Amino acid sequence: MQTFGACSSSGQLQWYMTCGQPVCRVPPVDGAAGSAGGVARCDAGMGEKVGGTCKVVDAQCDPGSGCGEKLLCTTSDPTHGGVCPKSRAMYKTQIEYLDARERARLAADLQAIPLVRYRYKDAPERPHLGFIIEDVEPSPSVDSQRDQVDLYGYASIAVAAIQEQNQQIAALRREVQALKAELKRARSVKH
Repeated sequence: MQTFGACSSSGQLQWYMTCGQPVCRVPPVDGAAGSAGGVARCDAGMGEKVGGTCKVVDAQCDPGSGCGEKLLCTTSDPTHGGVCPKSRAMYKTQIEYLDARERARLAADLQAIPLVRYRYKDAPERPHLGFIIEDVEPSPSVDSQRDQVDLYGYASIAVAAIQEQNQQIAALRREVQALKAELKRARSVKH
């Protein structure tokens, strides 16, 4: 569970958690210091923890979560109570909206994902439902370098599929309404 600094501004310098990656990854296997962009590891014994006091404005340290967060020495919570706006346009570059053809292709890709039941070799007691990366890569739903599902990408593909299905449903409704109107006209001509 993520712990963020208090939302209020005290005017005093203290350590606050910053936003990390939009989708948290597993910490590096080697656990090396500086996993948050080359920043030195935090030392909780020296008070480098959320809510701890600090002396240097904008000083940073890596709490070691592996999710890209940093502790920041400042006077107020930079996340405004844990709100991390990583999907705002201001944090992105090369933004390109999907056209209908791309959305249809993603919907088809989602429909083609074979779902499987499985158990992990190192934790066989609990069954899981999902897919096998090799069955779908390359895909925005996969982080191949980490052998993981990219949940943000997977959810975005699902949104594309929902949007595509919504367009198909709307077209079918229009077609049904047109057929009903045609049938009604045909019946009125017979009588």
